[in-house]
Amino acid sequence: MRWPRYKKNIRVEDFKTIDSLVAESGWSSKKQLLEFINNDMSPVYDSKGQEVCFEISSTGAIESVKKRAEVSSYVTSVIKGVGTIQSNSAMLENMGVPYDFYPKPTGLVEYISSMMGSDNNLVLDYFAGSGTTGHAVLNLNRSQEKRNKFILVEMGDQFHSVIVPRLKKASYAEYWKSRRPVGIADGCASGVSCIVKYISLESYEDSINNLAFNFSKNQNSLLNEDSSSNSSDAAQAYLLNYMLEVETRGSQSLLNVKNFVDPTQYKLDVKSINGSQTKAINVDLLETFNYLLGLQVEHIAAPIHFDADLSQGEYGRWQAKVKRSETGKWWFRTVYGTNRAGQQVLVVWRNLPSVIDGEADGIQKDNAVLDAVLIEKLSIRLTESQDDEIDVLYVNGDHNISIPRSRKGEPMEQARIQLIEEAFHRLMFADTEAVH
Repeated sequence: MRWPRYKKNIRVEDFKTIDSLVAESGWSSKKQLLEFINNDMSPVYDSKGQEVCFEISSTGAIESVKKRAEVSSYVTSVIKGVGTIQSNSAMLENMGVPYDFYPKPTGLVEYISSMMGSDNNLVLDYFAGSGTTGHAVLNLNRSQEKRNKFILVEMGDQFHSVIVPRLKKASYAEYWKSRRPVGIADGCASGVSCIVKYISLESYEDSINNLAFNFSKNQNSLLNEDSSSNSSDAAQAYLLNYMLEVETRGSQSLLNVKNFVDPTQYKLDVKSINGSQTKAINVDLLETFNYLLGLQVEHIAAPIHFDADLSQGEYGRWQAKVKRSETGKWWFRTVYGTNRAGQQVLVVWRNLPSVIDGEADGIQKDNAVLDAVLIEKLSIRLTESQDDEIDVLYVNGDHNISIPRSRKGEPMEQARIQLIEEAFHRLMFADTEAVH
């Protein structure tokens, strides 16, 4: 791919263009170029006092030509043979993921990353751009049989249109031409095995847009006062000192724990990058909680569905007999891992369909199913023994699981059974301050 892009062909006579034309590019020196044009194509000067002119090359590129001082003001690169922006652009074009904003040469990042030496390194790029860093790490893993990892961070639209498809294709085959992998027919595509996981983070704007205000009639009256009235200052003070802290509680972006009755249906209204449209996006509470806990995850189970026969015992306590069923209305999902304190942690996520449907004794029914699933199906029993496989159990939704007692018969100091909602809220707002 070449820059700039012209809307029509250039026709030249006597070293001048015959027609007016529009050139599109990501100009690195646009201000100087416009100054040069407005100065009747006479030389201009850069920040170092060097004389600058612009000319159209034989390939149609608009290039700056500088009359440099005899002593160079910068160090000439000694890194050779790592590719160019142009060659990298051509490579992306062949892969079918064109990118118009000067992508870094993959060879350059490979060269720098190769200095890590040992295996199992982690490369972090906070400005992923077109995904060159990830591509370079994949190439190194392929050529040197390493197991390096990468983390890329990007907020632009090209994350989905360029980075994700580029990494998929780079792992599938090393070489591409005309949007097709080279060497597939000969069995020489040089694919490299990898798992790429991506996470969409909630932005500040998303948080603000999802605040929900609950006003009384008097509050609405105060906030709707004319700005010229004496009440204006009071309304502003109320807005900043009280409303954002108190009246927005329960907003989706501030953790609406009521919606934990079905963790798969927690949503935020998210605007597109250009702000032209808003759509409801599911929030992955399970993954978010793992990160908040700092959990070293060892196993995440697929959701398991159950049906249940419910009955009341002699003292009115609900009991459940459960059986697995793909169409069962109760589902459970478990996460097992180790926290930063070295404790073995089990997180149990579930829905509470009886509560959702507004049934009488709904929470008691759902908890009867919880007890049956934990004991009968998952074989989870917390006891006084220090040899228990699980140190801490997290469960969403109010429950009546008995807290184990110590050998002296006293409740254990740090409750080994914790409510996900309480831990989620505590960790999510740790080290934050209210707006004042």
